[in-house]
Amino acid sequence: VFVTYLLIGLGIISFVQHFSFTPVLSRGIYLLASVFALVMGGLSFYDFLMWKRGKEKEMKLQLPRSLKRLIHKTVRGVDISKYQLPGAVFLGFIVSLFEFTCTGQVYLPTIIFVMSISELRINGFFYLLLYNFTFIIPLLLVFGLFYLGVTQRRFGLFLQKRGALIKLLTSVFFFLLGAVMLATIF
Repeated sequence: VFVTYLLIGLGIISFVQHFSFTPVLSRGIYLLASVFALVMGGLSFYDFLMWKRGKEKEMKLQLPRSLKRLIHKTVRGVDISKYQLPGAVFLGFIVSLFEFTCTGQVYLPTIIFVMSISELRINGFFYLLLYNFTFIIPLLLVFGLFYLGVTQRRFGLFLQKRGALIKLLTSVFFFLLGAVMLATIF
């Protein structure tokens, strides 16, 4: 997951640098990313409201059912016991690519924000490493919990109780990111 997202992030940085050769184009990309963050904030808030009403299936920001099925099919199709580490690496890579449609909603505007501030751009690769490390911390914690014996059901109930709060905090994050980005433009 870490390596996959690092490679995606490097690709995004390369894309932004390649198409940011003119101030107008650079500002346009930045403005689009700002609006995207605000739209994601609105959709996250909508999801918060749906969760509070018990209508989680109506949330907007989730993997499409077809992609969820494809991920499950891929996971079931790789015999990790046979391939051990290469199988786990392959699965991590493929699942990360599939899930980027969901998790990339934060990744893209964050990278564009960092790349737009010259003081941060200098250490862009370091920030990319830091972002990806913090991104995998929850994955490591979940793995540790399961290793220590927490059941999938118990973990699911924990998330179920806190899902609305997670959606609300995500919404606040997107709104703040979008507002800060817009404030730096104007």
